[in-house]
Amino acid sequence: MILTLVKRLLKRPATGAALRHAPTIIQGAVKLTELLRQRKAANAGAKTGDGEPPGEATKSHLEARMEAAEHADMEQLRLLKQLAQQNEALDNATQENRQALRYIFVLALLALLGAGLSLLMVINQS
Repeated sequence: MILTLVKRLLKRPATGAALRHAPTIIQGAVKLTELLRQRKAANAGAKTGDGEPPGEATKSHLEARMEAAEHADMEQLRLLKQLAQQNEALDNATQENRQALRYIFVLALLALLGAGLSLLMVINQS
């Protein structure tokens, strides 16, 4: 019975979920940093582009830059939301792992106590 319980606790999907989500979190972070680099490069290019300062840029050029900035902001928000959801999933998996470890610890203590009592009984019979 105890062995069955330990096997069931060890087969819990919490560890697998944590390992499955880790690469996705890393990919999301990489996408976010790439997006930030692109945005920084676009802003730097706009300041030095075409030899004219940004204040003298045409209306269509400014509108295009604003649209690109809005698109980048939306992409950042989407990635941040995705990262938050993945962090929440990892946190839930960690909590499940902690609970499973508590059960295993209690079972190990009970097994140790049983072994100690058995040893005492054997020593007393001798």
